[in-house]
Amino acid sequence: MSDKNCKHIIKYYGAINIFAGPNIEGVIDVYHCRRCKALFADLRKIGIFLTLSSKIGFDELEKDNEWLLLVCLKGDENKFNLVQGKIGSKIIHECFEGNSEIDLEKEEEVFKTGNVWHRVFRVSKYINKEIEILH
Repeated sequence: MSDKNCKHIIKYYGAINIFAGPNIEGVIDVYHCRRCKALFADLRKIGIFLTLSSKIGFDELEKDNEWLLLVCLKGDENKFNLVQGKIGSKIIHECFEGNSEIDLEKEEEVFKTGNVWHRVFRVSKYINKEIEILH
């Protein structure tokens, strides 16, 4: 929905709490443009301090992509991150054992790649809700 020519007027839209069992692991803050309705997202992980960068502003989605929460699970460990992509495509992401390519075949389905379980959630579906990342 994003219009590349839009001079965005960005407004806070909602949050998504990320849980692993009883523990909150992170929050996704979601914003949208009041004009073109484009979504913008920012992930904050609990206990992880941010390093400041020279980049100012939000990342924009590439054409036909949407914001996804990608979860990697290995034993009792978890990793999660915001990624751009779309269901039915492939993405390369940083996993437990380095960079890994996965097929985003179905939303919310748990699938295994090597020794790691993966799960994908559409950010737009969970605004003002919570996501449980354990399987």
